[in-house]
Parts: sequence; structure tokens; C-alpha cells
Amino acid sequence: LNIDLNIGTIMVASIAIGAGIDYTIHYISRYKNELKKRSKIEAMKITLTGTGRAIVFNSVSVAAGVFVLGFSEIQMMAVFGKLIGSVMLLSVIYTLTLLPILLNSIKLKEEGK
Repeated sequence: LNIDLNIGTIMVASIAIGAGIDYTIHYISRYKNELKKRSKIEAMKITLTGTGRAIVFNSVSVAAGVFVLGFSEIQMMAVFGKLIGSVMLLSVIYTLTLLPILLNSIKLKEEGK
């Protein structure tokens, strides 16, 4: 990749973790609410179509905004924009593919226990 380690690239890790956690919390919160009323599969479908759509819209909006930095003449800002944009898109892909698989394979703790 030939990307230098600098202040801009160092910040990418913390932003990536923050964005990933935000999407995950949003998804799991909706899933747990739906799971109280429905089966796992039905809850997953409703969560993906409702919250999943919002997560995708947010991620694409943020990614488009920071990808603009990729055109900066300042190399550090250009790399930062490209990395953050990529991380935002990867974060939503993992949230909407890997997370449902993991949630379907584990037993969630019941409320109040």
C-alpha cells in the first residue's frame, strides 16, 4: 500500500473503531427489541430492512464526504480521506454481513438476568 505512518493515518484506527462500534450498537439494539416480539429470523429481517438501511445511508454519506479529501493537494489529507472513506464502507459491510451471522449463532442474554 505504501502509506506513510503520520498523524492522519494514526487517527484512522480510532475513527474506524468508533464508527464500527456505533453501527454495531445501533444494529444490536434494534435486533434485541425485535427479538422480544418475533423469532430470530423475523427479527433479523426487520432489523436488516429498517436499521440496516439507515446504517448504509449514514455510511455512504460519511464516506462520500471524506472521499472528497482524497483530492487534496496535501498528501496527508488525501490519504486520510481515502482511508476513512474505505473504513466507513468496510464497517457497514461487516456490520450487515458478519454481525447477523454472529448474532444468529449465539444465544443472547435475556432481559433482567
